[in-house]
Parts: sequence; structure tokens; C-alpha cells
Amino acid sequence: MPLRAILDGFDIQAFNYHESDWDKLKKSYKNRSLKVVYCGRSTIPKKIKLGTQYFAHAKRGDCSTAIEIADHIKFKTSIAESVAAQGLEVFTEYPGAAPDGQKWGGMCMKGNAKLAIEIQWSNQTLDEFLRRMERYKRSGVRCLWLFRLRGNRNYKASDFIESRFGCAHVSTSQ
Repeated sequence: MPLRAILDGFDIQAFNYHESDWDKLKKSYKNRSLKVVYCGRSTIPKKIKLGTQYFAHAKRGDCSTAIEIADHIKFKTSIAESVAAQGLEVFTEYPGAAPDGQKWGGMCMKGNAKLAIEIQWSNQTLDEFLRRMERYKRSGVRCLWLFRLRGNRNYKASDFIESRFGCAHVSTSQ
């Protein structure tokens, strides 16, 4: 569920819209050009039950963007709003690529500094984590990982993957 789209040739973010403006967009989008950033296909402005605004493909197809659960999109929106409030430019669904062509998406920038924020809600192997971190390193992008903790367990620092790339770890409980 993307937060970013192209409206009449301009880059827009769902979280930048006040609720009343979002409602106006929902009424007028059929008479405008509203496209998904990744694939260029038509999109629809929607809102999940949690109140989070997002874009959905107008028709199902072969787009490679992953489907995100409501909690993930809500958290992604909160992070994007918080980072933007700190003066960084936020580009959700940013079409980034490492020099070897491996793709990644989402970035914050301030001046020449680039930061990706990974919200990892599902389980991930150490190999996949290291592969993704190496991709960011090759791209010249620092990365902050936000993990979802599960259960009533008490966690300690040694329970988390420590990256040789200087990765910061922030966790959330659910």
C-alpha cells in the first residue's frame, strides 16, 4: 500500500493531505492522472480502518510492490510524518537502486545525507538482513531498522542482530 503517488505529474504523499483535502482527492481523482510511483499504473486514494490514507492500484496486475498490513502502513505513515517534522525530505516508495541494479525503496534526505528506514514487521533471516544492509552500503545510504517484538518476553541487546555496518536498532512492542 503506497503512501506516494504522482498526481497530474507532481509527486505527492498521502500523509501530507489533511482529511478534508483527501476527501476532495477521492472525489476528483477519476478526472485526473493519479499513478503509482513504482509501476506507473492508475491508483485510487483510500483510507484503512485505522484512519491511515494510502494509495491502492486501481486494478490488480503484476506490480512488484508488496502488500502491507494495516499496522505496517499506519506505522510507516507515523514514521514519515515524524521524520518530515524534523526537517528531512521524505520519499516513501523511493525507486532507489544499488550500483549493481538491486532495487530498494523509501528514503529520507537532508543535504547530502541519505537515510533509509526499514520497518521489519515479519521474520527475516540474518542472511537477508546482511544482504539488504550491504545493498544500502553500496548505495551510500545509511539505514535504521525498526523491528516488531513479539510476546511478553524481556529482550536484551544481545538478542538483536548487530550489523558490521553500524546499524542502529530501535524496537517496538506489540
